[in-house]
Amino acid sequence: MALALLAINDHLLKGAQILPGLITGKLSDFAGLVVAPVVLAALFRVRGRVGQMAVLAGVAVVFFAVKLSRPMADALEALTMYTPFPWRIWCDPTDMVALSVLPLTWWLMQRQPGPGVGPRVRLSACVRAGGLVLGVFACAATTPGFDPTPGNVFLLNGTMRTESLRLYRVSGPLDCNRSIDRPAEWPGASAFVLRSCPTLASGDFLSLERAANDQDAGASPYRAPTCDAVLLQGEGLQPVVITWNGVPGGGADKAMFADRANSEQGLILERAGDRLFIQGTSLLHVLPAGFEPAPTDCPSGQP
Repeated sequence: MALALLAINDHLLKGAQILPGLITGKLSDFAGLVVAPVVLAALFRVRGRVGQMAVLAGVAVVFFAVKLSRPMADALEALTMYTPFPWRIWCDPTDMVALSVLPLTWWLMQRQPGPGVGPRVRLSACVRAGGLVLGVFACAATTPGFDPTPGNVFLLNGTMRTESLRLYRVSGPLDCNRSIDRPAEWPGASAFVLRSCPTLASGDFLSLERAANDQDAGASPYRAPTCDAVLLQGEGLQPVVITWNGVPGGGADKAMFADRANSEQGLILERAGDRLFIQGTSLLHVLPAGFEPAPTDCPSGQP
């Protein structure tokens, strides 16, 4: 049942907008923690309670580490790049609730049949082999693709709610040879100007790069800057500055930004209780702003 749930959820429900992303994500965690230890134990022919306990503990430790540590998640993502199923892992402490399913996983592992004799055993072995193949496929979760989105840098609202944000842009050009590691000191609070107040429904995308109609006066013909920075603020989201330098052109593809995919040009807005947070990638850096932007009314026609 867990195998069927994992396969249906990861290969059909995710991205189909039938269920909110928070629910499909949690379903994957619960079902994966049931299926993965059983599949690993079968792959490596682990026998005995000690070996099975080691497999179960190993899966739990890896799950715990990648959900709480961005460097650990990055390391696992890098390993999956050498497989046909590259992953994109979201760190979310609320996923720890899925560890509560481990007693059920242990009970199922203890019910694995032992060696037998006769034709029935050969049939059972074929069934188990087929289930093992399906289990490996199901654990390599994918999501159906989306239509391309304009732009090279974008944010996905991965929460279950409609979120209202305030987007500030740097008013002048940046020095691309200088790293922004303390936004409050450089370029400074006065450099950020409110440009828009977007409202994102669950699953909506927001382009973060500078558009032609957002250029500074006198900049013609328009070309997007090599490096840029925006400041995002919202209810539950402390002001954060997102910076990038040398992001590949050609337009980012939402299909590459599906769950566990390998696009580094997209960020995801996530919620933990009343708090919103955004985690960076190797191309897009997310830093606490260290200041509150000046209170300003939204541009005309926006809430």
